[in-house]
This record gives sequence, structure tokens and C-alpha cells, in this order.
Amino acid sequence: MATDDNTLKDIREAFAEDQRQWDPIRKEGATDMLMATGQIWEALDPDGLAVRQKAKRPALNLDELSQYANQLVNEIRANKRAILVTPLGYGANDKTAELRQNLIRQIEYRSNAQTAYTTMFDGAVHRGYGFCRIRAQYVAEPDLTHPQASDFDQELIIDSIPNPDLVTPDANSVKQDGSDMRRCTLYQILPKADFRHRFGAKAKIANFEGRQADAPGWFTEDSVLIAEHWRIDTTSRKLVLLKTPTGILPVFADDMPALKARGDNMREREVESPRVRQYFVNGVEVLDQTTWPGRYIPVVSCFGKVIYLNATGDASKRVLLSLTRLARDPVLLYCYIRTCEAEAIGGVPRATSIGYQGQFTGHEGEWQRANREPVPYLEVNAFTDATGGVTVLPLPQRQSWDPPLQNLEIAAESARRAIQAAIGSTPLPTAAQRRNEKSGVALKQIEMVQQKGQFHYIDHYEESVSRVGVILEDLLPHYYDTARDVTVRKPDDQTTMVRINDPADAQSVWLKKEGEPVGVHDVTISTGPAKDSEREAASDFADSIAQNPQVFPVIADLVVRLKNLGPIGDEIAERLTPPQFRQPKEGQEQDPRVVMQELAQAKERLGQAEQVMNQLKQEVDIQAAKQQADLKKAEIDRDTKLELQRMQDATSIAVAQINASAKIGLARDEAQMKAIAIDASAAEAAAARQHEAEMAAQQHAQALEQQDAAGQQEQTLQVQAGEQQASLAEQQAAQQQQESQQVSE
Repeated sequence: MATDDNTLKDIREAFAEDQRQWDPIRKEGATDMLMATGQIWEALDPDGLAVRQKAKRPALNLDELSQYANQLVNEIRANKRAILVTPLGYGANDKTAELRQNLIRQIEYRSNAQTAYTTMFDGAVHRGYGFCRIRAQYVAEPDLTHPQASDFDQELIIDSIPNPDLVTPDANSVKQDGSDMRRCTLYQILPKADFRHRFGAKAKIANFEGRQADAPGWFTEDSVLIAEHWRIDTTSRKLVLLKTPTGILPVFADDMPALKARGDNMREREVESPRVRQYFVNGVEVLDQTTWPGRYIPVVSCFGKVIYLNATGDASKRVLLSLTRLARDPVLLYCYIRTCEAEAIGGVPRATSIGYQGQFTGHEGEWQRANREPVPYLEVNAFTDATGGVTVLPLPQRQSWDPPLQNLEIAAESARRAIQAAIGSTPLPTAAQRRNEKSGVALKQIEMVQQKGQFHYIDHYEESVSRVGVILEDLLPHYYDTARDVTVRKPDDQTTMVRINDPADAQSVWLKKEGEPVGVHDVTISTGPAKDSEREAASDFADSIAQNPQVFPVIADLVVRLKNLGPIGDEIAERLTPPQFRQPKEGQEQDPRVVMQELAQAKERLGQAEQVMNQLKQEVDIQAAKQQADLKKAEIDRDTKLELQRMQDATSIAVAQINASAKIGLARDEAQMKAIAIDASAAEAAAARQHEAEMAAQQHAQALEQQDAAGQQEQTLQVQAGEQQASLAEQQAAQQQQESQQVSE
């Protein structure tokens, strides 16, 4: 009893402290939820609303926020997150990781986990915090007349928590997914009649009179607060690495006495051993308590934007911001402007004309019709009884007043831009929007720009879903610990049965063996495309390959299923399923005619395959011969090109030689011609000199004849002189001829 009293005291104190720190967070969240339900004035300006209601003035609540919150939440709905399990060793492998991943996927399907995830994320978006939990339940209620061993089989379920205000996490935890919580309390307030109906067999205290002082706030006159309190108690244990003849064995020191004699202590260290406890209490009594087999509290949180304030110099204050928290003033301003706009429109006078009393008497019908249909003229009385028929009254005046709607519209648009900026959506049009681009790429780019200011919410959501996977992976060996058949779900949503933990089955996959979980695994998150986009892309791809008449009969059923035609589509797909892929239903033998037909079709396909193989072989031979001919032709072309190149080179050399010889011969001929010309010149000179000599001789003879008086000596001298000149001329001619020969040579 003393132990229970101490436990109750600890639970009450922890719950009170956590409630105290969470109350401001919940108060702000309640204001956000009023805004989410369209009660803007009630949430942000209740005094102003009361004044307006008393004066019978309008106070419009316009929904300008839900579109942004719904867009963010629905993006999560459209893009499902998948929990991935990977092996990290110590006995883990791809097969054990695949089993865990497929089993978690089946747990999510059985639990409708996407609803739990979305509810948790919706709370984070709308009020700044949301939660989900994991629990265990029996697979089926037992048949009391025929109980079976399988009646003890349990499965894990992911539950949603629609009202996150009924969860009080550890106020000292700082991680947004709650992975560092040491305690957590889920509570509900039950009427006393429901409490007695639910816990009457376990409760020892039925009358709570006088107990209010022991547990303040836990009881009212008609209700009782029931708390499901989780806590992690840790004990310090010494872990020892023991060397034995059979190998190295890690054991705890308190388990060593039986092993100490068989080994030596190699290494040791202190470790914290966690133990998770679950209590159901009503403040003055422990109604039930159990030890949870896992290492973690099975409650997962998801927070919005987390900010810590330290304005007063005391301990930091944690603030959880919802998507709409900073948009409070802009949305109130927007509603106020729209309310002013409504008041301005309501102030427009409905009476279009104004005149003196009695001025419209007798003409009421024409003036009333004038507001609905065109009339050619309107008449009024010029006199009334009040004027005495003396003074002529002025004509009626038309009342016109235009409210300043344009200015109010500009102000409302400014308030809308402030709302968009506060929630993280871009308040200004992008370049693509200004150009009015409507291509798929441009629209996707616009959507990505709008979501950039809200990615931290999605990151927190993925952390929380990953935390669910970590808790499930830790619990699987404890709740799927016997030899049994379990249903697992593959990535294509097809289910199959897998045998686990069965030493008699060689194909069995182990989750727990010899009392210990098998292997160490890691958990991550995968984000796939939107389901509609994924199905549409797959359908388009199937349509494209279905154009091939040889391929379509093999995938006709898959194409129909991708069209999502409902039950009639499933029936069509069933009929179009090729026999080789059709599986007989459980307990149903396959029709022998179908077997024979399949054999015949197999033989036909085999023959077709042989024909195709022969055709392929012929094509290969033809291609080989063609390649051989192409290679031979290439060799001939290469040799021809080489020979042509060689001939061209030889011709070029011969032409060069001929040109050189011609140049040499031409030079020689020119030299000979020059020598001949020199010889001719020398001969002409010699002939001229000889003629001159002969003429001189003749002149001399004549002179001798004419001059008898000249002496014989003078004549002789003249003859000698002439001979000397002739000899000199001959020498000159010989020298010139010798020079000509030298030039010629």
C-alpha cells in the first residue's frame, strides 16, 4: 500500500507539473482552433464583438485561413510516407528487414494508420501540436466453445488521438517527436456512472467524498478523471564482456554467477536498463498497472514550429506555433475591413427620391414602377394642402451615395497579403504568374514556391512517422514472438502469408529466436509521388506498351486494374488474367481443361519461341555475313586508297623530276644559244676586221701605186702593221670562243 501511495504521489505531482507548463500552450491552441472554426471575433476580440452585438452592428467572420491549412494537410494525404527498414548487422539481413517492413505496412493497413498520421499532423498545423499512439490487441476474440492456441496471438495497432488536449507529454522533453519523453499522461474525464461500469471490478474506492484534498482537480460532483500514465524507470546494471572457451559473450553482472567459472572478465561498463510501466489511476487509487515490453513510451508527438523564449530571464519558455498563429492580427483586420464594407453597403439609402408630404399623392404607382421599369415621365403635385395652393413646390430630389468600396477593397487585399506572409505563403506573384504561364512545369514551380515557407511542418511530420516505425520495429519481436503465420503486405499492396519463428520450417523468418530479437535494424522514411499521380503515370505507361499486340495479352488485367474502374473493373481484370498468371482460389482445384489448355499454349509458345530462335539465328548469320562482307569491302577500299596514294606520290615525284630535267635542259639550251651567239659575233667581228684589213691593203696598194714616191720601207712597215692587227684580231676571236665554251660547259 505504501508503494502505491508513493507511486500515486509521483504520478499526481508529475501530472500537475506537466499540466502547468502545457496550459499556456493549450490556451493558445484553443484560440487557434476557434479561428479554424470560423469564430474570428470570438477568438481575437470578444469585447469588440459584444459591443457590436449590443449595437446590432455586423461582425463578419470570413474564412481566409482554412485554404492554406487544408492545402498543407492535403499535401500529406496525397503523398503518403512509407516506413523503410534496413539491416544493420548482428544477425539482421535483407530477408529479416523485408519481413519487418512488410509487416509494418500490414499494421498500417489494418490500423488505417494514414488517418492517425493525418490527424496528428492536422493538430500540429491548426493548433501547434498533435499525437498518435501504438497499442496491442488480440487478433481475434476466442470462440469459447472451441478455444485455440492462436487466441493468444496479438497484433500491434496505430491509433489516432482526435483531441490532443487529452495528452500531457513530459514537460522536460525537447525533441519534437517525443523520443526523449520519460513520462506521458493520457487522460479522460468520465461520468461516475461510466467509471463504475468500466472500473467497478478493479476499483476499491467507490465513494470519493472527502478525497478532493488528496487529489485536487481529479474529481467533481459528477465526474472522475482517469489517467493512463506512462513512465520509464531505469536501473543501473553492469555489462560485462566475458571470454569463455566457446567465444566472447556479453552478459550482465547479476547474471554472471553461473558463468563466472567458465570465463574471464575482459571488459565492463555501467549501462542504464529502461523499463516502461503503464498505470491507470484516478488520483487516489492505482486501478491497473502493466510492464510494457518495449523500450519506448508508445506515444508519438508532432509539433509545429518550436521556439524558445527567455524574455524574463527565468527558464526558457517553449512556444509551439501553429500555421495560423502569426496570422491572427491580419485575419482580424481582414474581417474588420469586410465588416466595414458590409456596413457601407448597408448604409446606401433605399429611397431613391425625396419630396414633400403629399407631393406624390395620386402618382404613387408611377413612382414605384420607376425603380423596376422605364417610364416616359413622372408627375408630382405642385401644391399640397400644407402650401395652401399658393407656393409651387420644387421637384423631388434624387438621393445618390456611393460607398468607398474601392478603398476598402484595396485595404482588404493588403490584409490578405499580410495573412499570406504570416503563414509562409508567398504574398507576391512569381515571374511565372506575372507572365500568366499555365504549363505543367510552370504550375508545379508556382506550387513549390508557395510551399517553401511551410517545409518545417513537413519535416516534423516525417520525423514523427519515422518515430512510429522505430517503436514498431522495437515491439515486433515481443508481440510476434511465437511460431505462426502472419499476413504481410508488399509494396504493390498485395498480401501474402509468411511463416515466422518456426524451427521446423527451413523457410521461416525469425523475429525472435531463443528469447532475443534477431538482428539490429534501422528505420527511415520514404516519400513517394501522389497516389493519383503515381496511378496516372502507371496507367499512361501501360497504355503505351499495350499498343504492342504481342505484349497486351500478357498485361491486359494490369491495365484494367490501373484504370480504377471499381468492382466491375476487378471482374474484367479477373477474366483477362492470362492463365499462366492465374492462381486457383484456396480450396479449389485447378480445372484439368485449363491445365491442358495451358500445356497446349505452353507447347505453342515453345514452338513460337523455337521459330523466333531460328529466325534470330538466321538474322544473326545474315548479319554476320554482312559484317564479313563489310569488313572485306573495307579492306579492299583501304588497299585501293593506299595504292592510289602510292601512285599519286610516284606521279608527283616523276613530275617533279621531269620539271627539274626540263629546267636543266632549258638552261643548257639557253647557254648553248648564248655560246652560238657569241661565236657568231666573234666571226662577224673577225670578218669585219679581215675586210677592213683587205680594204686597207687595197688602199695601201693603191697608195703605193699612186704614190710612187713612197719608199719600200714604209710599205713594209704598213704591211707588218696590218699583219699585227690581223693577228690581234684572231687572238681576240680565239679568246671569245674559249669564253663561250667555258660558259657552255
